[in-house]
Amino acid sequence: MWSIQFLNGPLKGKHIQINDQDIVGRSKQCNIHIPHNSVSKKHCRFYLQDNQLYIEDLNSSNGSFINGKKITNSPIENGAQLNLHDLQAIITSGEKIVNFQSPSNIETKIENNTKFSSVKEFLNNKIETALLPGIYKLPELLDFRYVLGLLLISFVLIMTSLSYIPLGTLLQSSIQKESQNRALGIAKHLATLNKVYLQKGPKAAISTSVALQEPGVDQAFIISAENNRIIAPLSEQGQYPPENINNLFIGIDKNNEYFKQLDSSTIIAIKPIQFLSRSAELKTLAYAVIIYNMGSLSFSDGRALSLFIQTLFIGLLIGSILFFFLFKIISYIFNQLNVQIQSSLEKNQGTVNIPYQFSALQKCIEQINNILNRIVLLKEQENAESSAPATHYDKFEEVNKVTQLIGYPSLILDYKSHKVISTNLQADQLFEESILHQEVENLVDQSLKLNLQDLLERSKHESNVSGFIELQDYTYNIELQLLFGLKSIDYALLVFTPKE
Repeated sequence: MWSIQFLNGPLKGKHIQINDQDIVGRSKQCNIHIPHNSVSKKHCRFYLQDNQLYIEDLNSSNGSFINGKKITNSPIENGAQLNLHDLQAIITSGEKIVNFQSPSNIETKIENNTKFSSVKEFLNNKIETALLPGIYKLPELLDFRYVLGLLLISFVLIMTSLSYIPLGTLLQSSIQKESQNRALGIAKHLATLNKVYLQKGPKAAISTSVALQEPGVDQAFIISAENNRIIAPLSEQGQYPPENINNLFIGIDKNNEYFKQLDSSTIIAIKPIQFLSRSAELKTLAYAVIIYNMGSLSFSDGRALSLFIQTLFIGLLIGSILFFFLFKIISYIFNQLNVQIQSSLEKNQGTVNIPYQFSALQKCIEQINNILNRIVLLKEQENAESSAPATHYDKFEEVNKVTQLIGYPSLILDYKSHKVISTNLQADQLFEESILHQEVENLVDQSLKLNLQDLLERSKHESNVSGFIELQDYTYNIELQLLFGLKSIDYALLVFTPKE
């Protein structure tokens, strides 16, 4: 089942089923009646053949167009766009599925859609009135490619700056975790080396020199679990450790390994050194303590700046490639429009087609096609008029009949030659001799000659010209009226009326 939905015009939004042999037109007798001046009385006809819908133009004035192309007889595909001059419609095939819902659900959905539409409309209005006017002004001030490049560079800078925050945090956390594991590993190794000496002696063999040789280790201690005094190194034996280390032993589980981040670059790791007592219980005798400096591994400001610059460079490189393709796509659209419009005008074919899936572009192309089609129609009409034989009109017959209709003496002068070309019966009776086909300058009656010359001279500068003359013992008013021919003033009508 085929149907047509109108997108504008008097039938906007209506779905009409298409049947075989349906005629579309302005006439009320048409199956699909469209009361619009741009539609002919019988504009086009639909017909079915082997379940395929066809359209035939019925010699309409403005033509029928399918997907922007003028047709005389053409098959129609599902979703095709029909244009009848400035009317637009979509032709579809297939039955619609209608979902019936309860009134309450429908009202809820309508209310939600209304709220969403109002919010969307408000945001769109704010963007269009507050933000976009300045953006629209940029191409007027700068070359379009510079505007596009500026927008892409701004995008790269913003994204690079924003990406630095989570990336820097992630790297800092990763470096700290790795450093903590290394510090704890050194503390475990130090505890293993000194465990035997703590249990069996000699005490003098207890040493932290192995740990101090590791990169990043600032200090290493073996601290007694009994009194929190230093056992090794021997140079500090019997002393209390630094206060920041000593405070760590308060409130921690002394039987488990422990580490803490003291600042952005310093880590302390503690490993308890334990033995089995005679009662088969683990007993902590001492602690291996490592103070580890992350040093070159820490995420410093210099490293952060280096990371930002590298990320920015990569972003600009990718952005320049993106700019190249975007500019080429935009340029291609306008280049193709120029080429196709020029070709259409030269070949007298009103069709432009760029198959981009972009609604604004397609609407623009549709309007261009409408303009080109009108130009083609105008050229065809001009050609038809130029090829038709020229028709000449003789205005003399009209002005001659005017004199015959006037009840007073009247005559017609050729305005350029001042020759009398028409008189009526009353004029012939008024004048003593016939003046037909005589020039004013050659008239025998000097009074008539001078009066007519005066009136003709005054008519060049005045719109209402009149005079008077005595003929056959009567005084007559003379009224002069200029008459247009085909292109200019060709005749002068003079009427003689008796003066009361």
